[in-house]
Amino acid sequence: MYVVELARGGSHIASTLTEATLQTAVAEVVNEFLQQHGKERLSVFRELLADRLDERQRPEAASAVRRFGMADNRASEERHSLQDERRALRHTLPAKPKAVAKTRDT
Repeated sequence: MYVVELARGGSHIASTLTEATLQTAVAEVVNEFLQQHGKERLSVFRELLADRLDERQRPEAASAVRRFGMADNRASEERHSLQDERRALRHTLPAKPKAVAKTRDT
C-alpha cells in the first residue's frame, strides 16, 4: 500500500541535512499525499512513513513525520472548543433588551 509514495517520501526526507530542510521535506511529502489520496488515510501513511524512516535510522525524521500537523490539529480543536463554549454561553445569557427609541422633548 502506497509503496511508491513511501519509497519516494522516505528517500526525500531521509536525505535532508538540516532541521529546516527536514520540516520542508515532511510538509512536501505529506501535502503531496493529501492531494493524491485525501485526508482519510493520512494517519496510516504518516505512520508507515515514520516506520520507514526509523528503518533508515533517522529517528528524528520519523518523529517529525509523526508530529507533523499536530500543532495545527490542536489549534483547530481549541478553536472549535471555544466556538462551542461561546454558543453555549449565548444560550444561557439573557436576551438583549430591545432598543427604545429616544424622543425629544420640545
